[in-house]
Amino acid sequence: MRGKSLLMVWIVVVAALFLSSCAFNIFANLELQNLLSSGTTQQKLDAAKGALSSKDYDKAIALSGSVLNDKLDLGLTNEQLTGLLDSTSTLYDFAQALYDKKDELTDEAIEAIKILVEAAASKSGKSITDLVSDFQEIAQELGLDLSQIFPKTRNGTQDFWQILETNAGTVVSTLASFIDNAQLLKLLTSGYYVLVNATQTQDSSSTYAAFCIFYDLGYMLNLVLDTNNDGKITDENLVKQTITNPASFTELAFDTTSGLYHDENNCDEFVWAYEIMKEVTGVLSLDITLPDPPATDSLYQAQYLADLFDLLGSD
Repeated sequence: MRGKSLLMVWIVVVAALFLSSCAFNIFANLELQNLLSSGTTQQKLDAAKGALSSKDYDKAIALSGSVLNDKLDLGLTNEQLTGLLDSTSTLYDFAQALYDKKDELTDEAIEAIKILVEAAASKSGKSITDLVSDFQEIAQELGLDLSQIFPKTRNGTQDFWQILETNAGTVVSTLASFIDNAQLLKLLTSGYYVLVNATQTQDSSSTYAAFCIFYDLGYMLNLVLDTNNDGKITDENLVKQTITNPASFTELAFDTTSGLYHDENNCDEFVWAYEIMKEVTGVLSLDITLPDPPATDSLYQAQYLADLFDLLGSD
């Protein structure tokens, strides 16, 4: 009888905990929806900062995204904002809008971008601070010194694309999952690019520039390696084999079709990202040879990865 009573008590306690948890989640969701629908800009920013601090990345993304939605007149619904990272088309349009309207951004919008990019990177496992050891390894392979946030080249006589091609196997094998999700990489590139130009202090500007270059390079590599336009590269045969054997990249590049080949949109996106990298490397005063991007038609006609790297490495 006593055992039966204890069992009943246990059931009641578990049920109460379950119901209280459900009630809390419902209340939290209602609070979020209320903020999205009728909160002031400052209320949204304050709540987004709190959510970021408590690692509630979904809430931070939704609220900071809502501020930008209002400021840039993007016309996104609350449902789209709460699932911003889940829709590739919405994410792409959002990223492009940040870049296109960079000159219209208010101080509040800049604050929202700071929250958005940090929350989005952390939520997706693409936070550079969490992957710093991997980036240090890659930087060393590329002849770069990260001792002051981002590179000063040890050898300024080599062309950047020649260095990258030589070490592409290591880059791809180490950072394959980071290079996945083209639309998110574009968002992070756009966001940090805006912050580079909006930041007044040299230290902050350099940090944002370093982050921008990493995400921008990831986006360019995604465009180059993704042959089926699904935004992922970890499902590509070249990447799978390179992860297993980084040295195989160079040989496989001769038989692997470029993601830019006969894809006008990807070529345009690559040139867009290339121009950002060229500008941001200037902010950091990097000793890197980065020529003007090739003509879109040339990128369009370069069939294999080896052809593309030859094109990028030529003057």
